[in-house]
Amino acid sequence: MKYFSFILFILSSCLVSMGSTASQIDAVVLDELLREIVDSSMSDLRHRLQEAVFATSFRRKILEQHGATSSSSESGSQKQLQNLLDDYIKPQKLSLALETFTQKPTTVHPVELVTADDVAISESGRLFKDDVEYSGDSSTWKFFQMPRVPAYVAITVVVMCILTFLMFVGTVIYFLTSKWKRKKNLKMDLPRGFLTRSQMMMPDPLSVQDQISRRHVASFTLKDQFCDPEKPKILQFGDISMAHHRIQGGVVRTDCRKSRCLSKLFDMNVFLKMEVNQDTGSFKERGARYALQNLTEEKKKAGVYAASAGNHALALSLHGKQLGVEVNVVMPIIAPLMKINRCQELGANILVKGNDIAESREIALQLAYDNQGTYINGYDHYDILAGAGTVGLEILEECPMPDAILVPVGGGGLVAGVATAVKALSPSTEVIGVVSETCQAIVKSLQAGHPVYTPTRPTLADGLAVPNAGVNAFASMIGKVDRVISVAENDIAVAILRLIENEKVVCEGAGAIGIGAILSGKLSHLKGKNVVSILSGGNIDSTSLGRCIERGLAYDHRVIRLSVIIPDKPGGLSKLTGLVGELSGNIRDLYLERAFMRNDMSSQRVKMVIEVRGKEHEDELKAKLEEEYDPENCQFKNSNRLKGL
Repeated sequence: MKYFSFILFILSSCLVSMGSTASQIDAVVLDELLREIVDSSMSDLRHRLQEAVFATSFRRKILEQHGATSSSSESGSQKQLQNLLDDYIKPQKLSLALETFTQKPTTVHPVELVTADDVAISESGRLFKDDVEYSGDSSTWKFFQMPRVPAYVAITVVVMCILTFLMFVGTVIYFLTSKWKRKKNLKMDLPRGFLTRSQMMMPDPLSVQDQISRRHVASFTLKDQFCDPEKPKILQFGDISMAHHRIQGGVVRTDCRKSRCLSKLFDMNVFLKMEVNQDTGSFKERGARYALQNLTEEKKKAGVYAASAGNHALALSLHGKQLGVEVNVVMPIIAPLMKINRCQELGANILVKGNDIAESREIALQLAYDNQGTYINGYDHYDILAGAGTVGLEILEECPMPDAILVPVGGGGLVAGVATAVKALSPSTEVIGVVSETCQAIVKSLQAGHPVYTPTRPTLADGLAVPNAGVNAFASMIGKVDRVISVAENDIAVAILRLIENEKVVCEGAGAIGIGAILSGKLSHLKGKNVVSILSGGNIDSTSLGRCIERGLAYDHRVIRLSVIIPDKPGGLSKLTGLVGELSGNIRDLYLERAFMRNDMSSQRVKMVIEVRGKEHEDELKAKLEEEYDPENCQFKNSNRLKGL
């Protein structure tokens, strides 16, 4: 609209300019005298006759009216008048005037010879008809051009100017009303203080706006209204107690049982908080149900939105179905297919989009904004923190005054809730956060004193792969968490294996990381004490479980890899496999290599993967093979616990 009005304004200006230029040419002193347009078929003779007649009549009329003749003595003013008349009555000007100013179109009427007998000159020198009264003398003479434009041109110009003005006014009104509506919508949709000027200028590190198709164009990065970095909400114990009361009957009250095998193995009293026994296999149900219960009826009808790779999505899907709330979850493309299918079975609307949880979060925020829904952060929403804190209350009810509680840490929601509950009731209990070495967001944030964006790397504890610590969670855990330690991937793999073999519990990497922390040797000060490890989830993909078991067996010296150079002759390979069999080794894989040998042409390399009973059995097999084939021809690849694998 604004471009159309601008073009219309330019066209009308050009038309006005053309009309004024034409009027300057057409509007001469004879504007009031000439009545009809000279016929286009008039010959040169007629033109010259008209010029002569008019010139003579015009000069005589002017001089008579002002008391002067061509032969009389000339005063200063009369001389000036004579000069003006001589200059005006030139052939080119007179011809132009005669061709331009007449009364009727040339195609209709013939030429009418015009004289100056009926003209008069006013005091200012302007020409009028005889019926126009005038008086006074003039000391100076000057001819003024009287503009005369055809009626249709004048009407067109006036109409165009009016239209241009109206469209300009309409454009201004349109932009002003649009700006007002945008401000009004923002005030209605977003809470007060939703964005600060610094937040609009500083983009969220998780922003991936280029990959999002927005239905509403905004000049700022969308923010989670419940997680304001400038105004974090610190979790209060009273809200945890309220959540504990409200979710009763909606979630499973899980056991906190003592593990005899692990207690003997680690020389400490190990208790396991079995959150893997929840209906969806993780503690996320607690916060999800409490957050959905706190929604107003209007918000429930609008639905909730979330970004999750699995556990949070499952929890919302289950309890959204039970409470009659529509659940929409954006899951990254790396999410396990099993969890995606399970969420769909529970009735949730699933959108698989985004390379990681950060991109999925941006998309979910946009969808929530577009549809006036509620975005629920899986590790930083205040109600989520309160629900997670109920885990700490149940631990203290079943295991009074534990010496330490090991809490998995990703975005910080669980550790913030547990620490708030435990420190309020048992200040002497040590709360220890446990993270993967490849996911250091909470560690970097504690070092910096505020949440810091930290890219993650692939990990067995995929539930902890969060690049940003939650702002509410971080503020709530400050001063309540005693320490945070990192655990290597191999320790997580062995922890999963130990829980399967000793406790008959299938646990995901994020849930088993507490046991991995004990395996790492970094908690030796807890020997002989009561230690609770929260098994936060058991939703591990079957293919990932197989890899974890294989990695755990190798790390535990129960699967070894070796290479032996043997003679390339009949019976050579049989002799090697016979030696392994005699020592009760089980060959799982075998490969022969000849092309890349640097030894003599009569030798070959044999690479094998062998199952053994442990480190002692491995050393026994190694000694036997070195004795038979020479130590230089025998290489054991995992003598230093998986280095080189």
